[in-house]
Amino acid sequence: MSAAAIRYQALACQTIVRPVTEAVADRAEARALIRENIEAALALMWKGLGNGLGSVRLVTFPEMAFTLAPVGWRRRPSSDWLDLACVEIPGPEIRPLLDAAREAQVFIGANAYEFDPRWPGRYFNCSFLVDPRGEVVLKYRRLHSPITPSPHDFLDEYVAALGWDALFPVADTAIGLLINTIRDLPRAENWLRDGSWVRKGNYPLSRLTLRGRRVGI
Repeated sequence: MSAAAIRYQALACQTIVRPVTEAVADRAEARALIRENIEAALALMWKGLGNGLGSVRLVTFPEMAFTLAPVGWRRRPSSDWLDLACVEIPGPEIRPLLDAAREAQVFIGANAYEFDPRWPGRYFNCSFLVDPRGEVVLKYRRLHSPITPSPHDFLDEYVAALGWDALFPVADTAIGLLINTIRDLPRAENWLRDGSWVRKGNYPLSRLTLRGRRVGI
């Protein structure tokens, strides 16, 4: 890859959120707030993309950008929070994010409280990545949180359903696959897993490198 390769930019959007609080009356009101927060976030994204920042390929939004957290949620049960503030990913509430990623041809990184129908009564603090096709290609459910449930709470069941890789997922992006190939990471992983490092020592380093080169997302 030549030194004249295109450099991509990332756009971080710091949003102002109208929170879903205990005062929210019902699901319809909560969904209206989530929709309003997503619309405000995307308006900020489009404004940023129109400011001549260059070739932006990644847009990010803050944690809990569409509801804020259930801090102070004391008088109502957690089941109400699940019903009011938690969404499926992908699902209809986040469809505008998927459509915007496809229209702008960018990756969008966001975070929301997620409900997964496979585990009724549970919800997750979920960070997710949408690709330029408008598809969710990665979901990470926060493992350590003082105020929300976690896959750790039912780890055996979770891993049996989704596998260990679901705990720390990695998206297949062009740059990641390139580094994976250049540094020979799959063979190095096998070397570690089958105990070769004990019998044969450290895995031999690849002679290939990306040093002095530029790559995109």
